[in-house]
Amino acid sequence: ILTREILRKMIYEAINEDQPFSSVAVIGGAFKPPHLGHVAMVDHYSSLADVVKIYISDPKSERSQRFCGNVCLTAEMSAILWRLLLGDRPNVTVEVSPSPSPITIAYDSVMPGTPFKPGTTVYLGASVKGGDIKRFSGAVKKASPDINVADPATYASPASKLPDEYLAKLENSRYLDHMPSIKKGLDPQDYSASDLRFLLYMAVKDQVARDLAGYFVGSKNVNQYMSAIGLINSKGE
Repeated sequence: ILTREILRKMIYEAINEDQPFSSVAVIGGAFKPPHLGHVAMVDHYSSLADVVKIYISDPKSERSQRFCGNVCLTAEMSAILWRLLLGDRPNVTVEVSPSPSPITIAYDSVMPGTPFKPGTTVYLGASVKGGDIKRFSGAVKKASPDINVADPATYASPASKLPDEYLAKLENSRYLDHMPSIKKGLDPQDYSASDLRFLLYMAVKDQVARDLAGYFVGSKNVNQYMSAIGLINSKGE
C-alpha cells in the first residue's frame, strides 16, 4: 500500500536535483490529454521561474480514468503528448508522478523536508479558472520555512481561450450540441480536455472534427495525438 509518506518520498526522489536554479514552478495535473491551454500556463510560469516542472498525476481508481472512445488515456500517454507540445523549451521537464492527486504533488513539493534548497522560490502552478488557488492556500501556510512559496493567487496563470475562429467553425459544424462543455453549460471557448477527447475520437472519421481538434493541439500535431492515443496507426489510418 502506498502511504502518504511513501508517496512523498517517491516524489522527492523523482525531483532529486543537484539544484542549479533559485526558483521553480511546480505544475501538477492529470492532463488527459494536455492541450495548448496547458502550454500557455507553462509559458506563464516560465516567465517567472528559472525552471518549470510538470508532474503528471497517476490516479488508479476507476472513476478517475478518462477515455477517448474505448481507449483509456494513461499518464504515460500524457507524458508523450506533453513532450510533443513543448518542443524545445529547455527549462521545462515532464515526469509521471507516483501520486494520484495533483494537489498532493503541489503540497508535498513544499512541505518540511522539501527537496528544494533553502531560499528557493516555489510557484505552485494554478489557473485563475477552477479552484486551484483556494486549494493551494493551505500549502502556503504549511510550507517549509526554508523556502519561499509565492502566493498562488498573485501569480496564477490567466485563463486561456480558444480563438474566435474555432468558435465560429464549431457553431457551423454538427458537433456544437454534442460537445461535453455545452452539455455541462460551460463556455465552449474555454480549453477543455473533455471537448478535445470528443473531437479526437470523432476525427478518426471526420475532417471537420480533425480541424477543430487542431485548435487545441496545433493542426500539425493532430495525427500524432491520435496515433499516441491509439485511435489510428502510425500511418494515419
